[in-house]
Amino acid sequence: MFEQEKIVPTCPTIYDGGIRFPMCGIAGFYLHPSGSSFRHASLEKLNAMTTMLSHRGPDHLGAWCDEKVFMGQARLKVLDLSQAANQPLFNEDKTIVLLVNGEIYNFQELRKKLQTKGHVFYSQGDSEVIVHLYEEYGLDFLSYLEGMFALALYDKNKNHIILARDRTGKKPLYYINSNRYFAFASEIKAFFALDASYMNPDEALFPYYFVYGSVPAPQTLYKNIFSLEPGHYLIYDFEKQETSKHRYWDISQFYKDKKNISEREAAENIQILLKEAVKKRLISDVPLGTFLSGGLDSTLVTALARQELSSLKTFSIGYDGDQDFDETRYAKIASTHFKTDHTEFHIKPFHIPEMLESLVFAYDGPFGDCSCIPTSLIARLTKQHVTVALTGDGGDEVFGGYNRFLISLWMEKVPGTFWKYGEKLLNKPFFEHSENKKIKSIKRALLARNLSLIDKLKCWTSFFYFDAPKILNSDFLNAHPLDLSLSSHPFQEDLKGMTPLSQMLYFNLKTYLHDDLNVKVDRASMAYALETRSPFLDHHLIEYCAGLPDHFFLRGLQKKYILKKSFEKLLPREILNRKKAGFGLPLGKWFRRELKDYVMDELGDLGTASTTINKKYVKHLLAEHMSGVADHYLKLWNVLMFKKWLLTSSVPHFGG
Repeated sequence: MFEQEKIVPTCPTIYDGGIRFPMCGIAGFYLHPSGSSFRHASLEKLNAMTTMLSHRGPDHLGAWCDEKVFMGQARLKVLDLSQAANQPLFNEDKTIVLLVNGEIYNFQELRKKLQTKGHVFYSQGDSEVIVHLYEEYGLDFLSYLEGMFALALYDKNKNHIILARDRTGKKPLYYINSNRYFAFASEIKAFFALDASYMNPDEALFPYYFVYGSVPAPQTLYKNIFSLEPGHYLIYDFEKQETSKHRYWDISQFYKDKKNISEREAAENIQILLKEAVKKRLISDVPLGTFLSGGLDSTLVTALARQELSSLKTFSIGYDGDQDFDETRYAKIASTHFKTDHTEFHIKPFHIPEMLESLVFAYDGPFGDCSCIPTSLIARLTKQHVTVALTGDGGDEVFGGYNRFLISLWMEKVPGTFWKYGEKLLNKPFFEHSENKKIKSIKRALLARNLSLIDKLKCWTSFFYFDAPKILNSDFLNAHPLDLSLSSHPFQEDLKGMTPLSQMLYFNLKTYLHDDLNVKVDRASMAYALETRSPFLDHHLIEYCAGLPDHFFLRGLQKKYILKKSFEKLLPREILNRKKAGFGLPLGKWFRRELKDYVMDELGDLGTASTTINKKYVKHLLAEHMSGVADHYLKLWNVLMFKKWLLTSSVPHFGG
């Protein structure tokens, strides 16, 4: 039996045109007896895996192993900057070995309780409490944690590895169970360093990317690679060579048990919960700031953070000459009101081609939500000033802020005669090709009129929901049929007993938040070793709000009613009363002007993607978009990302 810790010197890495240093990323594997061919190079493979994740952690690369388990971490120092907090972490007799990516916000309280029970700590960091919680409470240890985390815990006595993710999936964790090894990593790209021969794209899941812009967890775009779902833990048993997966947090019951509560009491409780959520996320031993778009959620997080801090840095991003997307005027209002040290960045069209391959690298594949562009750029530029940034992410999920919630509910109440009249509009040229946002929304509503409530919700977040058969080659689609129905969805049973709005809030939390929003922010920020924290995703706040009556969220045409009511005296009127604006960018206009030649060249030759994508339909989309007949920029972006990924899917290290 041997143990080794190998400290790998940090070194600069070239990435996206700039120099960065190798953030919190974890990786490791257990070797099956049949995996002996790996043994002679196991440490080298482990170090290659952690190096592949070095963009997540610039401060320390560490490796540890015994005769069968290999564990490594790339660390970003946020709490306890000393060597004592380097990972892996151990219990007193080193029979438990821990890797963790994330932050535990209640670690100080937990630490005191564990010390009274005789546990000995060797660092001042937040992660070490996890080891002793597991010693004390076994598998119930996860219920004590407040924060964002993805962890791997090796129990030598029980001969198993435990993988776990936080309740809302802020931090990612992937795994493979092959006939030679069981492996895990923070990002898929690390598995290329372990066994590139095993990394094969799963063509059967390609259609789901075009519909949703991502592949729903636990699947990924690679065969035999799975994403551990949020609020779950997985046990890999060495002797049985089997995995067992368990859900330790279930929000569905909170949506079914509605409170009988006054508006005033609800507002007071929300104030307390959100203030506490922000306060916990301000603990840091490194510089800290907030993303400030000027929207309700980011402004509210900034306002509450400013109450706790004597000074605060804030960051926003804008687009010169485009008032439809540029929110910097609202960010300036908020910054001036709360007296923050504000920095403003501006995106130019030429940024897009420069960063496209880096985005594919960062996201381990194509990512359909083009707001990853401004998210990535604001993360890169914010990192030049701070190491931790609080965000307003999750406010729309928890308080019902999306227009699609309101529209889907409205559609359920519309009489059938309206739909019969509306059907006649679908074939009218002025209606079919209009770029007016309201007309486009009505058109989508008409197309979705016969769908179930949840399928309507899915339709609003989809890119090719109604024309998936058109974007895919017929031969490909015949070989890989697409089922858009919800009948086999794992959350179908959970929805029973919920009100229509609660069904949508719950489903959105389990799908869009997990598969899109959290992925977008984690990869964009971790690419530049910037830690982001989301007070609205505090599980105490989510649980409380899930039990509130529906009319607290939607009041007539007003969304997020109770949140606005709770903080109406704190926020500037211009922010409180402004219409919702998504975190988008004027990509449609850029595709027609500054980026026209680039897009036409890239999509004129699809390369290997032509076996999947219908070239004639892409030409049709390009022609309509470039002529101004229709706005297809989201669809074109999806195709562009997919093509770039297929060209590089077997070589994930092109970024650095």
